[in-house]
Amino acid sequence: MQIETSLKANEMEIANARAEIKNVNSQVGQYQSRLNLTPMREQQLAAIIRNHEQSQKNYDELLKKSQQSELATSLENQQQGEQFKLIDPASLPQRPYFPDRSKMALIGIGVGLALGVVVAGLVEISDLHVYTEGQVKEIVGATMMTVGVPSLWTPSEIHTRRRSAWMQAAVGMALLLVVSSVTAFTFLRG
Repeated sequence: MQIETSLKANEMEIANARAEIKNVNSQVGQYQSRLNLTPMREQQLAAIIRNHEQSQKNYDELLKKSQQSELATSLENQQQGEQFKLIDPASLPQRPYFPDRSKMALIGIGVGLALGVVVAGLVEISDLHVYTEGQVKEIVGATMMTVGVPSLWTPSEIHTRRRSAWMQAAVGMALLLVVSSVTAFTFLRG
């Protein structure tokens, strides 16, 4: 009987051990299924965090817009009497007011001619050479003059005087052409 009781106790122990093994195996299965669900849970958590951050950003933007709107409204209410409105817009001129090129060209020509006359006059006045008999009579006096010496020009001096006259004429014509073309250009352009 004692052996039978011991045998039954052992069988009960074995049954309990098997039940405990079964229980441990079911817990291992549960833990294993939880471990298998971890990547999916991580993805779900990342999606939730991303949605939360986006919602927070939208909330911050809306809050900022709301504050700006309140500020603009309060400024507008404070400055109701200080607003200026443009009644008559400025009219633009049809042509430029300044510089008037045609007037400037005419003024330039006039100033150039006047300056040329003044410089020529100063050169003529400051010239101390005697060229004519009349100039000698003015300097010495008519009563003291007894002899007059005619102009004696050498061939090289005659050639030099002619070349000088031709050069002066050529330069004068060139200047006249330049001034007239500049004036015509400014009249046509202006």
